[in-house]
Amino acid sequence: MRKDLAIVMLLLAVIAVLLGIQTFNQPSDTWSYTILVPTDENLIKELNKAGAAGWEVVSARRATSTEGLESKPAYEMILKRHGATLGFAINPLQNSK
Repeated sequence: MRKDLAIVMLLLAVIAVLLGIQTFNQPSDTWSYTILVPTDENLIKELNKAGAAGWEVVSARRATSTEGLESKPAYEMILKRHGATLGFAINPLQNSK
C-alpha cells in the first residue's frame, strides 16, 4: 500500500513539473503598434475602421496635418492591437488581421 502511494505521489510530482514547464514556455502577449493621423472631418470614420481591424487607441494628441501648403487640424494617435504585425504602417488598415 505504501509503495502504491509513493508511486502515485511521484507521478503527480512529474505531472506538476511538466505542466509548470509547459506554462513557462508559453509565449507572452505580443502587441503591434502604429500611428494614425486623421483630420477632424475623417476622425470618426478612421477610428471606426481601425477599431474594426482590431486596433485600439493608446495615446492621442492634437496636431496638424499638412496637405501641400494647407494645414488642417488633426489628431496624432498611437494605436495597438494583439499580435505581431510585419513591418510598420502609418495607415493601420494596411496590416489588418
